[in-house]
Amino acid sequence: MAHTTAGGNAAFHNFHNDYAHIEDPNERRRLALAEIDKAPFGWYHVRAVVVAGIGFFTDAYDIFAINLVVSMLGVVYWQSAAKKPGVIPTNSDTAIKVATSGGTVLGQVGFGALADIVGRKRMYGLELILIIFATLAQSLASSSPAISVVGLIIFWRVLMGIGIGGDYPLSSIITSEFATTKWRGAMMGAVFAMQGIGQLAAALIALIVTTGFKESLLTAKDAAHCDGVCQLAVDKMWRVIIGFGAVPGCVALYYRLTIPETPRYTFDVARDVEKAGEDTKAYIQGKAEGQPDEVRRVTVIADSEGRLETPKASFRDFLQHYGQWKFGKVLLGTAGSWFFLDVAFYGLGLNNSIILGAIGYSKGANMYEVFRRNAIGNLILVCAGAIPGYWVTVFTVDTLGRKPIQFMGFTMLTILFVVIGFAYDKLLKHNGALLALYVLAQFFFNFGPNATTFIVPGECFPTRYRSTSHGLSAASGKLGAIIAQVVFGPLRQKGAPPGSTDSPWLNHVMEIFALFMLCGLFTTFLIPETKRKTLEELAGEVPGTPNYDPGSRSAAYKTKSDPDSGSGEKVVNANAIRYLKIVFSSKSSLLRCPNMTCNEGYLFTLWSDLLSFSCDANPYLIAITYVVIWDTWRRRSTVPITIPLICAHDHGFVPFSIISRPRSVCAAELGQWLRSVRTRSTFAHHEWLTHSAGALCCFSVDIDAVAGWLGSYQGEDSTSDISRGLFAGTVGTRRLLKLFEKYKITTTWFIPGHSLDTFPEECAMIRDAGHEIGLHGYSHENPTRMNLEQQHAILDKTYKQLTDFCGKPPRGVVAPWWESSKEGAELMMRYGVEYDHNFSHHDCLPYYLRIGDSWTPIDYDKHPSHWMKPLEPGRPTGLVEIPATWYLDDLPPMMFIKKAPNSHGWVNPRDVEDLWRDHFDYFYREYDDFCFTVTLHPDVSGHPHVIFMLE
Repeated sequence: MAHTTAGGNAAFHNFHNDYAHIEDPNERRRLALAEIDKAPFGWYHVRAVVVAGIGFFTDAYDIFAINLVVSMLGVVYWQSAAKKPGVIPTNSDTAIKVATSGGTVLGQVGFGALADIVGRKRMYGLELILIIFATLAQSLASSSPAISVVGLIIFWRVLMGIGIGGDYPLSSIITSEFATTKWRGAMMGAVFAMQGIGQLAAALIALIVTTGFKESLLTAKDAAHCDGVCQLAVDKMWRVIIGFGAVPGCVALYYRLTIPETPRYTFDVARDVEKAGEDTKAYIQGKAEGQPDEVRRVTVIADSEGRLETPKASFRDFLQHYGQWKFGKVLLGTAGSWFFLDVAFYGLGLNNSIILGAIGYSKGANMYEVFRRNAIGNLILVCAGAIPGYWVTVFTVDTLGRKPIQFMGFTMLTILFVVIGFAYDKLLKHNGALLALYVLAQFFFNFGPNATTFIVPGECFPTRYRSTSHGLSAASGKLGAIIAQVVFGPLRQKGAPPGSTDSPWLNHVMEIFALFMLCGLFTTFLIPETKRKTLEELAGEVPGTPNYDPGSRSAAYKTKSDPDSGSGEKVVNANAIRYLKIVFSSKSSLLRCPNMTCNEGYLFTLWSDLLSFSCDANPYLIAITYVVIWDTWRRRSTVPITIPLICAHDHGFVPFSIISRPRSVCAAELGQWLRSVRTRSTFAHHEWLTHSAGALCCFSVDIDAVAGWLGSYQGEDSTSDISRGLFAGTVGTRRLLKLFEKYKITTTWFIPGHSLDTFPEECAMIRDAGHEIGLHGYSHENPTRMNLEQQHAILDKTYKQLTDFCGKPPRGVVAPWWESSKEGAELMMRYGVEYDHNFSHHDCLPYYLRIGDSWTPIDYDKHPSHWMKPLEPGRPTGLVEIPATWYLDDLPPMMFIKKAPNSHGWVNPRDVEDLWRDHFDYFYREYDDFCFTVTLHPDVSGHPHVIFMLE
């Protein structure tokens, strides 16, 4: 059982303690992540969006602002140029803009990989520091005899680009891993939509500074004559515009540096279960990080090391993972879609000067009018197409889905570029038409692939490679942007006279962009739909879902309870040695602090676990373990402790007691005993006991009561049947308790959650009498008719119910109507359930349950060769199966069910007694050791004629 923590109230729930009773680290991981996935949208989600979004605000501001600034740089540094004074050369203009994209590619790949290697928290904020520093450095740059201002700006913009590139994968995956599943797309879309706000802010700041220096700018009629006070004003203007980009970054920096590590990274990559649970709680409460108990933390890391199912990240695993087409195609789809998108997205900007001219904002009578109209024109373009597109995506992406929006966007853009390209000359004569198409293209870029190519890569990859994969996808996009600026920029002027700014080939460039959009349409087929799916389901880690990939479960998950593991001894042996190294190393918090007060009971538990590991791995390790424990305790503590003598055995530990013949035992005692003598075969007969135990007799009692009529007996519409359920939960239950008390018999009661809620007094009597209580669904619902999410929800609720009610977690389960789903066994093992009582592979010998058998039903519409195939056996599990048989059940022969076609109800109990006696006599004669399990129901055995038979 996990260590519990203090704290929690109505406002800030302590989610960690909800799962402290879960021993399986995989199930603790699932439940903790489920709290994030299903959490209602709250202020902490808003905080995550704002903190991540401010980074994208800064990114977009810095990228967009340079388009406004380069014309100012021409005025300041090329005023005395021989050709075109006051205008920056095309090569310098392109180099400054491409420098940012080049740095962005490096940042996307580098920061993306580092976030997967060292953690999101450690990298988040560093990229923003780099952006802030490089932005301020740009605003202070100036030329000198040794170096040109272009070289300095390119240098700082490359560094700034690296920071911007790092922000892409980090902001995306951090938002994704902290988001609620229901609104994850909207949260990620809102982060990305801050780009539109950043573009708007850049244009606004340009307009503000232009207005501020109005008087100075009015002195020059054009760029060639902007000298003196005009040139000085322009020099100040571009520095203010660039420098302001650092302001929002400074605001967000504190929150980025103090954000907790994402629990998914801590679980799956750092593999620190305790820290991840605490970080989940810290995120919900808005704290920087969780503070787990360090002693508990080191032991849980050791215990979880070989048990966590998620594979460890490595370069070999990366190649192996993406070497599979079903995973490689997704990366190809995200990277390809982003590449094709950005070629056209940045290429559309080639039309900006024409569009601004079309709406009357390209020229002016003086420099004030030029800069003012340029700023206002860009404001109009941003507000008309970009911002609406971004926010329509935010409001629809979780309802329409990512893939449909991307399909629709690429389709519309293909059509729009075809129209712009092939009708370009005609459109030039109708400025309004070209403007309309431009605005529509901007809208469908952002209500389309520009948003979805950012969202999907943050969702569809496994945690251990999510950041790297997003970075590679984003870098592909920036490569497309570089191609658009370097290749298609000059290509549009093909055929133009030297020195001319005409673009005679621009129509053909638009036609080429239409082809790129069509290619993006095809790469969209490679990506999955991620709407309303958990990140674990998308990564193929959830059994029973369409995406499930058995390979996503680590080969290291081969524990001592899994007889199917050929390398089980090696794995457990490695765990034991690792456990020794961690717990008893000089780095251990337990031994590093000699004056620390240690809980003797906790140490005993810790050492008992170690002994268990040692003996299961290699009996000879027990001697080494004793020496280490005794020497450590003698040197570090003055508190006396008695270490029990535990003998290693061929099959495990010697049983804690010898069970006499015959004796009534509870199912949990039987299950625990069986697990202590590990069976070497799937269905062992005489091997299953290493010591004579004789007949192990067990009564299991199922309080179906009202729940039975709701879930299985079709009595939900009958007040008469419901009243029979009330009898079972009250009168019948009390009569059986009285019977067991009379004969001093300890039994196991399997109680549906509905019965526990409806009959709390009777259930408390069962608990207080010392009987074991196990799982039995909630409303006696059929597991085979439910999906995986429904099964999880019921198991989670009833497990917590029984744990809270009994003060300890349940150890066994009976499925309602003995119908276990195909996922049932794995679900139970994840919750630490030790035994199952549902199947009938044998009728008197416990065995390790096998799951996954497959068979071919008969189909008379097909040739017999179709169904003449043998049953294909599945794989054994570590779950002990205590046999169930309808012939040792009181309900079928002695309970009347109106809607059951084969219902009895009036069978003579003496006949049933003969049936049960024959079973026992046969088992006793043929087997030296066996278990005899009888299933009772208060609905039946609470009636007088059955009680007399039982006596």
